[in-house]
Amino acid sequence: MEVLEKTGADMVLCYWEYYPATHSKKISLRLPNRFKNRELFQWLLKSHRNWYACMTPLYRRKLLGNKIKWDESLLLDTDFQFRVALEEPQVAVIKETLCTYRLVELESKRCPEYVILFAKDTLKAYKKLVPHLKNSVENCLLARRIYKVARTIYDFEPEVYEEATRIALSLCPDFEPDESLLFRLTYKFLGRRLTEKLASLKRRVLRLVKPIKL
Repeated sequence: MEVLEKTGADMVLCYWEYYPATHSKKISLRLPNRFKNRELFQWLLKSHRNWYACMTPLYRRKLLGNKIKWDESLLLDTDFQFRVALEEPQVAVIKETLCTYRLVELESKRCPEYVILFAKDTLKAYKKLVPHLKNSVENCLLARRIYKVARTIYDFEPEVYEEATRIALSLCPDFEPDESLLFRLTYKFLGRRLTEKLASLKRRVLRLVKPIKL
């Protein structure tokens, strides 16, 4: 509470770091110095790499009120940070690492059913953001996020992938995928459908993803 009072902000974030489950080298995450108005919302939309750990923020009670609550019905409430950001809070950032944790690789995360459920929950959350978009920049940013998630279930549920992709294209027909340079070039010159087929073939050959029948 003292930090909130001192900064006068609606919300305070700090730097944090974590140790991935796959190796011991820690990853440190930094934030812009401050957010105001729509800046936090647009920063979260900009890339799937833009996020903050759920244990880092301090909120004023009036910011959350009774309408912003964690949705326990979801596998992970990916919409929570966006719902907070839509309130356009004044956010102060403490430029000091005050949070450290280690990720645990759960067996379920390698399970296709887990991937599908997580992707569907995330897509559901992103769809709720559509009415709140205010300009073409936000449209394109959300389109990229939707397409990024949709691609994770291309091998498993192509119908869901196609539906999500249609939403992304309706928001911004010429958005640029948040993918590797090779994927973006292939997407640009060969088109979306052929690019996805080639990417899927590559995953199968490398055995990174094993399509299953549900």
